[in-house]
Amino acid sequence: MKRFVPFASLAAAIAFALSACAAQSTAPASASTPIDASAPAAPPMVGGDRDAHGCIGSAGYAWCEQTQQCERPWELAKQKGFANSALSYEQFCRNNSAK
Repeated sequence: MKRFVPFASLAAAIAFALSACAAQSTAPASASTPIDASAPAAPPMVGGDRDAHGCIGSAGYAWCEQTQQCERPWELAKQKGFANSALSYEQFCRNNSAK
């Protein structure tokens, strides 16, 4: 003999299950939980370390007064023909000793 499940009881069971899912909070956890001061801060955004001139230090760029733009020291040294060192870059860019 076939077992008959009344449609009304099946529909009621489905409605109950769906209402239980819909009743759960959809607010983000951070909105309802207090901020934990001991939790580590989010890491800084990549490329978000621009200096006063807009140069991205984490990408190797630094401001050069001589060229009036952000430069990568090793690329500028190769292009302009000076030694690839911090001192040479400083002399070229800050002191305007080479043209």
